[in-house]
Amino acid sequence: MDTPRPRRTPLVLGIVVGLLAVAVAVALVIAANRGPAESEPPTASTPAPAPSTPAPTTSTPAVPTVAEVAFDERGFVLLAEDGEEVFSFLWEHEPSEAIAALSDAFGGDPTVGFIQGDGSHYPDYTLWEWPGFALAGMVETEDGKPREEYARPSFVSLTANSLGEISLTPEFGLRIGMSADDARASGPDLEEDFREYDGGVRFVYGMDRGAFPTEEGMPATPSYAVFAETGPDGATIERIDYSLWSEL
Repeated sequence: MDTPRPRRTPLVLGIVVGLLAVAVAVALVIAANRGPAESEPPTASTPAPAPSTPAPTTSTPAVPTVAEVAFDERGFVLLAEDGEEVFSFLWEHEPSEAIAALSDAFGGDPTVGFIQGDGSHYPDYTLWEWPGFALAGMVETEDGKPREEYARPSFVSLTANSLGEISLTPEFGLRIGMSADDARASGPDLEEDFREYDGGVRFVYGMDRGAFPTEEGMPATPSYAVFAETGPDGATIERIDYSLWSEL
């Protein structure tokens, strides 16, 4: 009778199980010995631009628009519509700044002329003219008298009531084109024949004003009278001057 052979299946399975156990153990040992997984380096991001600071802005204060040139015994002032003084000029001032201020106000440069003096009592004058308005300023020379030693360093003449939108306003209510009768009614100190050869009348206001030398020298500020002249017919005022009154 044949002896039965042992079955090999359990033995094979045991071997397979053993090998798997070894493999698992090896895998665990390897995993334990490995360091933690390296994370990917962070991606560098472009920094957001810093908020820009707006550059400081500088603005030039607006110069008020001149609405009037007002005259008095000591000089004249340029006034804005609200009465604010924009520029002032006294008769003894050197006139270059006044010429610049008037040119800006009137919107154009003047024509330039010359008035011959007598070399002694009256200096030579430069004459700056705009339509209806003229300013004369003495010419100082190296061998001549300085400005402060002349009684009339500057003077003005008006032949219009306005230049563009700018009013030209003398004292005593005087206006170019007003009648001689109205000029008489405004209270002049003197009425005299003028334009000896062609008729006409001149009215003088402020005869008590003056800038004559005293024992102490010339006054600090010349003070002028106002002259209103008619045309040859003696009917209407055609010219108004601010100048020195003298009986000579």
